[in-house]
Amino acid sequence: MRRHVWLPLVAVCLLLAIATAHADCAWVLWIETHEAGLKADDRRPSTKEWKFETNVHQSRSDCESALTEEMTSVVRSFQKAGATIFQPPGEAPEFLIRLYERRVAIQKQGTFFLIYTYACLPDTVDPRGPKSK
Repeated sequence: MRRHVWLPLVAVCLLLAIATAHADCAWVLWIETHEAGLKADDRRPSTKEWKFETNVHQSRSDCESALTEEMTSVVRSFQKAGATIFQPPGEAPEFLIRLYERRVAIQKQGTFFLIYTYACLPDTVDPRGPKSK
């Protein structure tokens, strides 16, 4: 009977220890770039690659702020190049930017598209998956 009393207490202690350890980790902003040419004579293969921002953030909220700043910077740079933010309904412009929660998609009709996907992850997580040996 006494064993059953300790079991929930041990479970709660383990959960608290895991939560505390997770809260103390550093956070990294990862950016996946997916690029593809759309012209028939463009022989470049579609590429998809995760890279991380070199700044390490002390909290998730700091990382999320950096994510927002990075997305804004990408949008502004493509706006300077002539792209327009597209918000349906309506006819899509030739050079457009689509905004999603954690993604920026850029497309120049019939030429290319780029998709930037952003993620704030603990420094112990790598979105590229496990390394092969």
